[in-house]
Formats: sequence, structure tokens, C-alpha cells
Amino acid sequence: MSAHRSRCAALALLAGALACSDRQPGTGPAPGARPPAAPLASSGTAAAPPEALARAFALALGDPAFRAHVKAQLDRSPYREHKLPFQRFLGADGGFALTALARGAGRGVSDLTSEADRAIPLEMYLPVPAHRRDWKGGSDVLVATALADHDVPVAFDVTGNRRLLDPEHPPTTPVIAVVPVETDFSTKPSPLVVCIDYCGGGGSGSAPPPPTPGLYMTKAHFVDDFEGWLKGSPEFEVHVRGFAWNPAALSTLVCATK
Repeated sequence: MSAHRSRCAALALLAGALACSDRQPGTGPAPGARPPAAPLASSGTAAAPPEALARAFALALGDPAFRAHVKAQLDRSPYREHKLPFQRFLGADGGFALTALARGAGRGVSDLTSEADRAIPLEMYLPVPAHRRDWKGGSDVLVATALADHDVPVAFDVTGNRRLLDPEHPPTTPVIAVVPVETDFSTKPSPLVVCIDYCGGGGSGSAPPPPTPGLYMTKAHFVDDFEGWLKGSPEFEVHVRGFAWNPAALSTLVCATK
């Protein structure tokens, strides 16, 4: 490896954020720090938790056929933690889910469509691994929503009863989260990523193909992830930084999110 390439690959910095960019690595919140601000709606005002959509979703889950549909869609998702884009899910299959939500909530389809369109982009999934493993599509399920990490989740059962959940400890009842999008749904994950994420590195089947020769980070240690359980597994950025463009300042050469 040349001296230039060695310098370019000199340092990998870790940041717990969602989109790769050339910025300083993140750190955990300082003791007593204020919680993160709520996401903004398209109008630029602070967004409100989508409680009405979550309740309509929970009421629709009172129908066994719709629960089976939701379970099948989540199981087939190729994304990490079997996530689905919520608004896209509502409009898929000719608006099948949207119609189910409107029927369950006793609302008009157009009214519910407008509310979903006004909401910030949302994703849905079961954030607790034990819940994903144990929920078989029964009525023992809650739909919960919150905006920022460690907000108190607002949850609804299939009869529409509202309850507040512990933000630090998930309940034993399986929870489907409807929360702000953290996932890039624009492209599907590669088969290798899916296998590593869901097959334990391919141990239950054939071994994945060998990686392309290059520079790899083979070990990392994270002190904490600072995320509440409703947000599922944390996303970490890995930045390879060097002096490629400006010999006086480090720049991000490669960034990957896991």
C-alpha cells in the first residue's frame, strides 16, 4: 500500500447517526442534556406523534385476515428488522391496508389518506427481537408510536384502548412501532447483507461469498447506543477519514451505515 493510501485509511471514526456526511463523530448525550427536538413536518412546524394513524392501525388489526396480511408483509421485508415504509404499505395493493384502517376506525378512506399524507415519513416494524420471534399474528399485539428517543410511547390495543408504555423497558405484549423513518427504502439490501442480518452470518445455510479485496473494519466496541427500545437496533455510521483532498484537514473518504 502506498504512503498516500495508508494516510487515507488512517482513521475510522464512528458516529451514531442516520445519513453519511462529512461531520464530526457523534457522542452520547451529556448528563442532564435536553432531549432531541421533535422532527419537523413539511410545513416546518414541530410534528405531532401520529396517534390517530396508530390507533386506526391497531383497530384494523382486530380483523384476523388483516393481521395475517400484516404478518406476511413484515416477514417478507428484506430490510433490517423486517421494516416497512408505513405510508407505502398503506397505499400498496390498491390501498388494501388503507381501506382496512378506514373500516376499523370508522373513517373515510379519503380522510385517512389525507392524514397519512400530512404525517412525517413513517416506518413500521416490531423493534424488539423477542416480539418478532414470538408474535404469530394473534390479537395479542399493540401498536405504539413516539417521535424522539426515550419519548413515552403511546400504544393502542386492537380494541382502540390507549395506554402509555415504559420508554426504557418494552412490555411482554408484542409491539408494532409506527415511528419516523430511519431506513433508506430507496434500494433493497444486497443478498449478502440480508444473509448476515437474518441468518447469523450464513451459519444456517451455505457460506456467503468471500468479500471483495479491500480495507475492512473487523472489530468495533460501542460504549452505549443511547436509543430507546421503540427505535429497535441502533444505526451506526463508520467513517474512513484521511487527507485525500485537503492535506491540512481530515475528510470522510468512505461512509457506511450499519
